[in-house]
Amino acid sequence: MTSNSSTLARIAVRSTVWVSLGTYLNQIIGFVATLVMTRLLSREIFGFFALGLFWSTLLNLRPKTGLNYAAIQRPKTDGELLGTFYVLDLAAAAGSFVLSVIAAYVLLKIGYQHEVSAALIALMSAESIAALVSPLSMVLEKELQLSRLTLVSLGSALLAYIVAIALALSGAGIASLLAINTLVSILSLGGVVWVCRRRYPQAFTMRWRFDRDLARRLLRGGLPTGLSLSALTSIVTQYDNFLIGTFVGAGTLGLYDRAYRIAHWPNLLLTMIVARIGFLTFARVQDDLPRLTHAVRLSMWILLTLGIPMALVLYFGAPDIVEILYGARWSESASFLKYLTIYSLAWPFVNVGLWLSVAKAHGRATMMLTGAQAVAMIVISTPLTLWLGVGGTILGVMITMALAFGLSCYYVFRQVPLSLRETFGPSLTAGAIASVLLFCIGQTASWNSLAPAVRLFVVCMAGPGSFLLALFAMRRTEIIERAAYLRRALHSNQPTV
Repeated sequence: MTSNSSTLARIAVRSTVWVSLGTYLNQIIGFVATLVMTRLLSREIFGFFALGLFWSTLLNLRPKTGLNYAAIQRPKTDGELLGTFYVLDLAAAAGSFVLSVIAAYVLLKIGYQHEVSAALIALMSAESIAALVSPLSMVLEKELQLSRLTLVSLGSALLAYIVAIALALSGAGIASLLAINTLVSILSLGGVVWVCRRRYPQAFTMRWRFDRDLARRLLRGGLPTGLSLSALTSIVTQYDNFLIGTFVGAGTLGLYDRAYRIAHWPNLLLTMIVARIGFLTFARVQDDLPRLTHAVRLSMWILLTLGIPMALVLYFGAPDIVEILYGARWSESASFLKYLTIYSLAWPFVNVGLWLSVAKAHGRATMMLTGAQAVAMIVISTPLTLWLGVGGTILGVMITMALAFGLSCYYVFRQVPLSLRETFGPSLTAGAIASVLLFCIGQTASWNSLAPAVRLFVVCMAGPGSFLLALFAMRRTEIIERAAYLRRALHSNQPTV
């Protein structure tokens, strides 16, 4: 391969490593803060926040324009691109805020609690603040300066969580949760400007200007992706919150939301890699089939090798995880966690198909992948919720995720010459072996007499350990070669692919 390809490999792998480490650390900080706040706040408060988040995501126009993805795909970064992007993004932020104010008033009139309306306004305000430096964030992503942006996010979150815990201790209620998003947005302003001055200073010397023709091209190129991703974030990933909070109750939504947050860990950590690193890598090698195939193969391998062990721990350790983390009063969340873990394991693979279609500018495929999920979520989950309550919501989520997984695999394996059996077979077999072992351990006579922490420790050791041993036994050469590839790409100055 050429020197450029080896450089791209090193950049992509290094970005993956540092973004992953930063994301993990960010989640650990958030995890600790959430533990404190979960013990201080009621389940209803978390339910109100989740409902407010659903409405703010639904009404937020910024991601629906898809401007960020369209701008990243532009071959040249100049003042025209930055200025046009800025005007369009600020206009979308202003429109979003106006919509949120109107919606907050309507929600109060139709019987929603005032906490939900307050959450909607606060969350949309935080989103609008982020738009003030959006061109700088975009250009840093385009230049693969993701590790620096991760550092900014990490520092902002740390300070925001400290303030939020102080507010929760003082009895501020839902304001303590809302303070997190607001403070992160405010603190990130300075951080993004600082990073951009160091890593892409030419952004400040360019003459930013608005161009109507470029605006039309950006919107035309971004809207299919933006609308597709909006269908994903506001309907597929949050419509269940709306159903439970509206038709079951805020208290139940609080329990469900806590379970979802735990189950979401693998999804969040692994999808972050595919969404931020995978998309940029796929976009750069989209016309080079061998390199694209290798990028997809490596993405799938990482997701399977890391995702299945995490899912095993969450599924078989659900009751003990909830009791240790949240306390006995949240024990009902454990039943939700088992089912949501399956959803969380499948979701990163759905994202491989989604981001591959975005990188290749296959707008119809993107719309098909996301639109089918959104329609299925609404059509299937709504009547099931009305009939079976929260159990119907979970069933609807499972059906929707199975459909999404099938569509994503169909698209991916038509784009690259990979074998479905070779890609998934060994990891699923190793996962099945580990599941049988954990099930047998759970059936032993002395299992229930052990302390929750001891049971969870056994699950953490036996599940991932048996999975990795089984996988290594089946694919010893492959694992050694890929580990060596990652090590070379991370450290070597010589061509690695």
